[in-house]
Amino acid sequence: MVLPHQENLERKHLVGKHAASLVTDGETIILDVGTTTTIVTTRLTGRRNLNVMTNALKAATILRAAPGNVVHLPVANSGC
Repeated sequence: MVLPHQENLERKHLVGKHAASLVTDGETIILDVGTTTTIVTTRLTGRRNLNVMTNALKAATILRAAPGNVVHLPVANSGC
């Protein structure tokens, strides 16, 4: 049995590498949650001054560490 996050891992790394190569310093991007997104995020650590909207806590934590990056992490409104 293969865990879902480990399926097609080699392909996910290729997609993540390519997607990250399309992002340059100073851009605004939106990232969703997922294993491929996490791979993209780890490949964006050298970028600076990104404006990122994400609902992925891991992505937000990684990208916020870079100088000048602004990360927006929306919270769910429970109606309380």
